[in-house]
Amino acid sequence: MLKFLFLSFFLAVASASPAPRSEACANVATTPLYSDCNVDLTVGIDMSIALGSTANVAILDTSLLTKYLIDYDAGQSTYTSVIAFGPSTIDSSSYFTSYQDLCNYIHTAEAQTVELGLSNANLSEVFATFRDDQLPTGRNYQKVFVLFTAITDTNNINQAIPIANQVRTAGAQVIVVALNNSGNTSALSQLADQLLISPDFAVSDALSQQIVQSSCRNAGSTYPTVPSNPSANPSSNPNDLGNAIGTPCAANTTNAWLDIVLVMDVSNGVTTSDIQKLSVQLATVFEAFTIGQDPRHSIRVAIVTYSIDVQYVYNLTDITNFENLLNQLMKISTYRPGDDGGNLQGGMQAAQNILSTQKSYRRQALIMAAASYDPLGFNDASQISKDLQLDGVSIFSISFHPADGTFSDLLRNLSSPGYNYMNSDQDLIPRITLGLTQVDCVCPPKTLQFRKYNATTNTVEVYADCLSGYVGDTDPQFTNFACSPGILASVTSQEKLDFITDNIVPHDMAGIKNITVGGHRKNGVWYWYGYDNTEYPFGDFPSITDNGGDYAFADNYFGFNWKFLGGGSGTQNAKPYICQIKACDTDYFCDLTGT
Repeated sequence: MLKFLFLSFFLAVASASPAPRSEACANVATTPLYSDCNVDLTVGIDMSIALGSTANVAILDTSLLTKYLIDYDAGQSTYTSVIAFGPSTIDSSSYFTSYQDLCNYIHTAEAQTVELGLSNANLSEVFATFRDDQLPTGRNYQKVFVLFTAITDTNNINQAIPIANQVRTAGAQVIVVALNNSGNTSALSQLADQLLISPDFAVSDALSQQIVQSSCRNAGSTYPTVPSNPSANPSSNPNDLGNAIGTPCAANTTNAWLDIVLVMDVSNGVTTSDIQKLSVQLATVFEAFTIGQDPRHSIRVAIVTYSIDVQYVYNLTDITNFENLLNQLMKISTYRPGDDGGNLQGGMQAAQNILSTQKSYRRQALIMAAASYDPLGFNDASQISKDLQLDGVSIFSISFHPADGTFSDLLRNLSSPGYNYMNSDQDLIPRITLGLTQVDCVCPPKTLQFRKYNATTNTVEVYADCLSGYVGDTDPQFTNFACSPGILASVTSQEKLDFITDNIVPHDMAGIKNITVGGHRKNGVWYWYGYDNTEYPFGDFPSITDNGGDYAFADNYFGFNWKFLGGGSGTQNAKPYICQIKACDTDYFCDLTGT
């Protein structure tokens, strides 16, 4: 994601001071072979050392732009994204809805290659980028990945085969175009549904037509989504979002990326039978996830037991697969020392040690199952609970004493909001499963995530909207671009408006009374901007007073009360605005460690 932000900034600068080549992107008339090629297309462009020179990169890019990509109905039926790889980084875009934006992106990637130079590239990382960035996004149409590469190294290709198989198993169509190739294709053919050959670094008219025909073969087909366990506020159709409280987080268990430490009480306060029953329940939770050290979307689980003393049973670095984890879960009851225990603080300290010394890119969670806890004196775990949560660790608690309200309250105070449970809860498995997928739904720095506490279910509903305000008065016609790679905020519910009123306005926009939001009118219909170049019509909320113009504003007319008005653009309507960016979640991996 950070690489995309860098290239987006590069593009913004280029659009302000266009380079000569960028002018070639304006007013280009595409000549689509098909008017109804409804696919989500990704073009992988090799800019690595395998091309030999930046001159060959230019030859490839020119032919792609003037012969190949103009053969699609860009932005109408076909949405197109780009993965450019080679100049020491992999740059991945979202789906473009105009040829001009697509063209500018490719020119900018080429300019970056000229500046940074050609480097080696790993095809496994290219396929992983497509799997993590493009596969779960777009419009849910057939995903097509067309990879143009001059790489022939067998080891490089072999390392990519497992990930290419994941992509194809998930339903994506893969076409590989071997560049400057005279027939050395046996390894490359294992990556693709179809392999095509170019004898040089250019794409001819005939080859272009062949690629387009193949890529449009499944046009209009709805992309097959992977079934998931319980989903928070499921809404796959963008049009459903008009009446949604907020944008739902993906809750696809097979795509989760988590490091979890299980802290189990094995004191005399819990029976062997209860330990065994909970172990089986946790196994039922974990079997829905992808267990192991890889792929990127996988979870690792460690196990710590505590009574008076603490035992390290299983490390994050030990785990290999679900069967291995299941074997360890079934043995937890054998670690009972026969004492009264209570050293939950020690168990949490052990978990903290594991999470800090065996850290990975994954989000972190601690699940503690407790029947004994002595908070007096040196055994008080409240401070370590605060420290863990400040470090971004989500803490789940399971009480073995559901009838003991005082004990349950003690555990709840150590837990993250909404993540405290009883071992007798009939819906324990789906609640923990959903909670773990929510741990992956997290916002980048300098934004605030939309959350809503549900007092009825004692859960926190987490949404994929990361909000921030900007106080500089800005013409509303420019504000959605200013929010890029996010969008202007959609205010689809009273709950979201209340969250903005209570959290965003006082923090980012104190004293501001008039704010531009993401409502805009097209052909007489009011729409919200959606992620990934989508939009959807207004639902039942809010009502809007039409004062002319095509932009929506929120007006604070009294206390905490707001009304929504339609208005025009121009300096006279310049106002502060609120942005939202899509959260990382199980399906959308993003690096939160960068700056």
